[in-house]
Amino acid sequence: MQAISVKKARYIDRTAQKKYGISSKILMENAGLRTADLALEIIKSKKKKKNICVICGKGNNAGDGFVTARHLINAGTTVTILLLDKASVFSQDALYNYNILRKLKAKIIFLGHRDIVKNCRDTIKKSSLIIDAVFGIGFKGKLDNHFQSLFQTINVSKKIILAVDVPSGLNADDGLIDQVCINADYTLTFGAAKKGFYLNQGPRACGKIIVNTITLPNPLLI
Repeated sequence: MQAISVKKARYIDRTAQKKYGISSKILMENAGLRTADLALEIIKSKKKKKNICVICGKGNNAGDGFVTARHLINAGTTVTILLLDKASVFSQDALYNYNILRKLKAKIIFLGHRDIVKNCRDTIKKSSLIIDAVFGIGFKGKLDNHFQSLFQTINVSKKIILAVDVPSGLNADDGLIDQVCINADYTLTFGAAKKGFYLNQGPRACGKIIVNTITLPNPLLI
C-alpha cells in the first residue's frame, strides 16, 4: 500500500469501527501490544536494560502509550509513564486505559507544563528506551516552548527513541515541523505509512519505519 494522507488514515479507522464493528478500544489495544512487542525486541537486540520511559499526551496516541506501558509491565520491564496533561482532558479510550494503569499501581509521574524538562530529566537519564506517545497523526501548527524544550531534551539524550504512529511534532501529511520534533530511531505506524514520512523533515524524524495493520481489515488497506 502506498503512503496515505491523514484524511485517509482517519477514514480507515472510522470505517473499521462502523462497517466492520472493530471498536476503537480493540484498535488501541492492538496498537499498544504491537508497540510493546517492538520495544522489547529493540531492547533485546541492543542488549539494553529493561528500563523504559513512556511519554504520553492526552489523545488516542497517549492511549496507545498507556496500553504499551501495561504490556511492558506485564512482561517484567521497569516502566515509568510521564504525563503531560491531567486525566480530566484525556480522550475517552485513553482515560479507560489510564485507569487500568492506576489500578496496577504503575509508576506515573505528572509533568505538567511548568519546569517540564527539570521534572523528566532523571527519568530520561535512567531509561534505555523512550517511547513517544505525545501527539498522533492529527498534529499541525506550532509547539509551545515547553514542548520544544522537552523534545530537544529527548533528542539530545542519546537514548533509543520509538515513536508511536508518528514522531510527535511532525506533520504527517507534508513532513514539516515548526521548530523541533521528536527524532525517532524507530517509528511504528499503523495501517500504512503516512505521506509526511517521506517529505521534507519526515525522513530525518522517522528513522526506521515499521508498519503494522493492528487487525485493520485488508479491504481497507488495498
